[in-house]
Amino acid sequence: MIQPHQLAAWWDAVTRLRNTAHGDYFLTPMLTGLRKEEARTLRWADVDFKAATLIVHNTKNHSSPTLPIGPYLAALLNARERLGDLVFTSTHGQIGNLRYSLEGIAKASGVKFMAHDLRRNSGTPIIPPTGEQCVYIPENRVIGGA
Repeated sequence: MIQPHQLAAWWDAVTRLRNTAHGDYFLTPMLTGLRKEEARTLRWADVDFKAATLIVHNTKNHSSPTLPIGPYLAALLNARERLGDLVFTSTHGQIGNLRYSLEGIAKASGVKFMAHDLRRNSGTPIIPPTGEQCVYIPENRVIGGA
């Protein structure tokens, strides 16, 4: 888990990534509690901007919950270029190896983390540097536990 005192440096490093698909991907589990594969396979058809929700399919506990998304995440997702059915794609297709981005974030922020750590922060109120409060999923609503 990324500790509260580390969030600002981590957030800054993530939002400065050259690969915006990776940066947006890392922020999504942090703000929703999604597992890395649930975020990686999120489809545009499952994001409802009017209702400010997303539907998660193929969860570990075989359910398809609908989760709220706040204005920050809604804007972040809505700004993404739609290059196919999946939300997190690049011009090369589905996002692949995240290793270099993970290493770059760790080096820039001083925060070592794994992608799975991000969903553990979903019970933490997160205020991005822009100042607005993000919606976060209370810990008891995190999909299928840790």
